[in-house]
Amino acid sequence: MAKVMSFADDFYTGGLETHDFVARSDRPTSVIQALASMLGEPWAELCREWGHDPETAEPWELLADLRDAGVMSCDGHEGPITVYFDAAGDISVTIYED
Repeated sequence: MAKVMSFADDFYTGGLETHDFVARSDRPTSVIQALASMLGEPWAELCREWGHDPETAEPWELLADLRDAGVMSCDGHEGPITVYFDAAGDISVTIYED
């Protein structure tokens, strides 16, 4: 069962400021890094669902939309944590501990 997201800002931003460069990672430690690391169809699907062009969308734009809408949920509060970006749980990422 998915749980409501209730984390410190660093969980979402990794301590970065909006529009800072975000390095991709196979083991992202923040939601923004997980978004920046999404490739192919998962990225395209998430962008389309939120009305963004997958070719030009920026991870920071999507993070802002997701946070504003309050739609993110997770499978727990201890790592690794799966974060779901839609109600059905079809689009998700895994966030690892530092």
